[in-house]
Amino acid sequence: MAFIVGFLLAPLGAALGSLLFMLPVAFQGAPPFNLLSFLQVVVFGTGIGMIPATPVSAFLLPAAYYSRRPFPGPGKLAVVGAAAGFIVSGGLLLSFWIQGNQDKDFLFWAIIFGVGLDGAVAGAFCGAMLGLVMRRWRTGTWRPQPVETPA
Repeated sequence: MAFIVGFLLAPLGAALGSLLFMLPVAFQGAPPFNLLSFLQVVVFGTGIGMIPATPVSAFLLPAAYYSRRPFPGPGKLAVVGAAAGFIVSGGLLLSFWIQGNQDKDFLFWAIIFGVGLDGAVAGAFCGAMLGLVMRRWRTGTWRPQPVETPA
């Protein structure tokens, strides 16, 4: 069940990561931007963000959930999601940019770190959400409970 929930959380994590990635662009002091254009870029970025979000939320987080007994809560899964999101997002971008003999200056590493941090926030969010959903699923508190009225 955690793998299904994690797979369903992947687009949400990708959308959050794309939104976080575009916020500095929106507030950089450039000419005013159009909200529709901003949202179109976020939607496009969600598709690209699914590349690192799917392995984290659909495979790594459920594997971390099932690997421990008693099952970890939202806080522990958020930490696992943050670490996995940082490594997968930053590592994926690093693997694309490491090709060639360009200079590895401060800006290069700042971009890699920023994308990794973006993936860490999205991974932490997905981990916490997976922990909350699975806790509710395990305890059955997501179902409406009958209300007893006093006689």
